[in-house]
Amino acid sequence: MVKTIRFQLQRTLKNREMLASYILLVIWTSFTILKFYSLILEELRLPLVGGIPQQLSLTNRTLGVSLLLFTFFLFFSYEASAKVVTSHLLEPVSALRRGRLKIFFAIFISNVILLLAVVTIQLGINIHYLNHLAVNDLPIRAHVVLSILFNNFVLPCIAIIMGITAVLIKNRMRAYLLLIGITFLISPFSRWLSYTIDSVSFGISEIIMPLFDVFNLLPPSLDAQPNSVFGFSLLPYRIALAAIWFFGFTTVLLTFLVRKRNRRTSWLRFISLILTVVSIVIFLQPSSIVSFARGHRDTVMADSLYYQNHSAKESLPDFVITSVDLNLRVGQMVHAVASISVEPSALSAYRFTLYHNYKVNRVTTTDNIELSFEQESDYLSILNPERLMLDTLIIEYAGVSNRFFATVQGTYLPGFFCYYPRAGFHPVYDSKHEFIPLYESSPVQYNVNIKSNLAFFCNLPKTGYNRFSGRSNGLSLVSGFFREAEVGDIRLILPSIEWKDNALSSNWQSLIEQGVNRNIITPDIETIFVVDPLRASSMAERMSEYSDHLIVQSLPELFEFYALQKLPYYKQDLFSLIEDEEKHPGEIEMRAIASGWDPTGKNYADEDPIITTESSYSFLADLFEEKGKANVLDACRDYFIDDNDTLSETEFLLSLYDEIPNLSPQERFERDQQLLRAVINETDESRGQIEEAVSYIRSTAAGHDEESRSFEPFRISAQHLLDFDLRVLVLDVLAAQGEAMGRQSIEKLLTTPFRGDTIRDLLRVLRNSQ
Repeated sequence: MVKTIRFQLQRTLKNREMLASYILLVIWTSFTILKFYSLILEELRLPLVGGIPQQLSLTNRTLGVSLLLFTFFLFFSYEASAKVVTSHLLEPVSALRRGRLKIFFAIFISNVILLLAVVTIQLGINIHYLNHLAVNDLPIRAHVVLSILFNNFVLPCIAIIMGITAVLIKNRMRAYLLLIGITFLISPFSRWLSYTIDSVSFGISEIIMPLFDVFNLLPPSLDAQPNSVFGFSLLPYRIALAAIWFFGFTTVLLTFLVRKRNRRTSWLRFISLILTVVSIVIFLQPSSIVSFARGHRDTVMADSLYYQNHSAKESLPDFVITSVDLNLRVGQMVHAVASISVEPSALSAYRFTLYHNYKVNRVTTTDNIELSFEQESDYLSILNPERLMLDTLIIEYAGVSNRFFATVQGTYLPGFFCYYPRAGFHPVYDSKHEFIPLYESSPVQYNVNIKSNLAFFCNLPKTGYNRFSGRSNGLSLVSGFFREAEVGDIRLILPSIEWKDNALSSNWQSLIEQGVNRNIITPDIETIFVVDPLRASSMAERMSEYSDHLIVQSLPELFEFYALQKLPYYKQDLFSLIEDEEKHPGEIEMRAIASGWDPTGKNYADEDPIITTESSYSFLADLFEEKGKANVLDACRDYFIDDNDTLSETEFLLSLYDEIPNLSPQERFERDQQLLRAVINETDESRGQIEEAVSYIRSTAAGHDEESRSFEPFRISAQHLLDFDLRVLVLDVLAAQGEAMGRQSIEKLLTTPFRGDTIRDLLRVLRNSQ
């Protein structure tokens, strides 16, 4: 057999075309990785020390060539097999015992040897890179090696089996079409195609995605950045999928190659078939995907689709949770048993909020009496029609979550997420703000026991290996690439891999001290988690505060978002707008103009808060004009600090039309004089910017830009602004009367007393006079 493999390897390398293509592959893959290596070193600027950022960036680039390796060996192995067929070698070897099987096995091994040479070079470069960066953490190094071996070695081995199997198709054109189709379906291009189809025919992706899931062999990092505390996906579902393709094609190959009955080959074929079926069963089990990339089943994008078809419920609880004993078994999915002590204990029904992907299997009492329950979407109702004394409810459930995941490779379960039952019905998701944080109203006693292959970190005191106990208003759990440090009395849970910048390793101690000095980190805070979320689209995912701990995306954001995250989610966007206006006066009016604000053609006070499509910029700019900016800003500040005001952002802004009186004509005249003075000063200091802004308004009004042509209201509002915006009117006066005379005329308006006309009326008179 060794001679057959050596013969096939020599035969392949003696072919000039195949040898040249292989050498080109080795040079190209090695060059791209080494080039990226040099760019990283240049960016980091030596000397390099442990904890430097981009520890896995080179591995990420290395895995980027997995598609190239898969495609190359898919066609390379087919050509090697086809040459055996076309050179009529099959006829003589068929006369030998298992001769056909041996020759194709030799082709497989020879291709594997060539692939192994390429992967060995890649491993060498990556290990040297880790050594250079002094990354001595064994789990990280092992993760890098395993990720490269699986994605750049195991997956191309599947391509080799596919290529060899394709030779069974006698028509060469059909075989090539099959290989091209496989290449397309496993690549990110197939998912991009599904997005395009879905945009044309909404909902079609739900039908075709399960088909594309079977072809998601390549690493998710190809079309989405991996998570720094999770690394590269080596989850069971990916291994099972690879096994499906490998053993599936092996079964097909054995079936067609062996013409005569052979007990050994039959057993191999049977075992291969059994392994294929087992892999399919494992693959179909619920599993967290942990990928931001769309196109994979049940990724973080699945929630936005789910909540489009499921409405939220809200019902305050008529009981309180006094303690929670939570037993978790973390594997491909989470299996949980939550023993929840409740008061009062004889209600007819207990309503909880639990994330919809966690399915309840059984509810019992401490006396093992089964209780009936109803689970709909995120809402669980446990029924007690006989009003039994239920001091403790034991809820058994299992499932997965992908945005906030728990897997054999890593875990991120923040305390605001409903991965364990919460009292009452609460909205979980908002289309604009995405996940809504949910905190316990008062600290609860937690006793937690976790069965997992990974060591867990928790905000509660540790009582044993993966055992925790204590009181808090939220239970947060993480595992994966984390390290623990202490700054005074603060316990810091940090990523052991820093993905974006070196702020964590270089100055985290000083940042913690600043937070303590500014009372952002209060004496009650015992633990701070620094977690890189999969998708930080909501404020809670960037920063969340609990009774005993904080979770932040990065330590500098302690100061940037502390005040914002303390507000209810429905007030946060408006707070950001007002904060920007206070830092950069005029910002809101400028953005309002860009969003189609029409101060003369629309009555914003009559808008319906539920169906309106107007932006908050337009409402605020209109309120500034009608009510006075200072009055509106004061009202907004009161809204932020009033916990009893639960109006949404749009409802609140519309309420100001009734609550704040309009400016009197004289107040408006004096206000506009101040604005006119500001425009004159801005014209002197930044004439080019003023002219650029006015040019944009004129262009939109004339329909010269694509946006105004596609959306007629933009063009109409811009036409109205030509006769309203003070910058437009000032430039018109300067153009009509000349710079010197126009400037003199405008400055007279700054001291003109109010006589009934508005500043804009007076500017229009000047503009129309020659």
